[in-house]
Amino acid sequence: MLNLLEEIKQKLNEPGKSAAAKLKVTLPIIPMVASYDLELDTENFLVNVWHKTRDLFQRFRGSQPAT
Repeated sequence: MLNLLEEIKQKLNEPGKSAAAKLKVTLPIIPMVASYDLELDTENFLVNVWHKTRDLFQRFRGSQPAT
């Protein structure tokens, strides 16, 4: 039993994504009847947007003629 509790404790202490890295949105399609739930991993989303923006500016800077 103690081994099992130790395994659970180790799993809980593993580094991972926090709950703050998730965004959950509910959109009512038909009020009080149907809704659409969306969960967004904000950490990965922001990292992807940052890399794409950085790459875009690097390409833009590289295409400018030298003065």
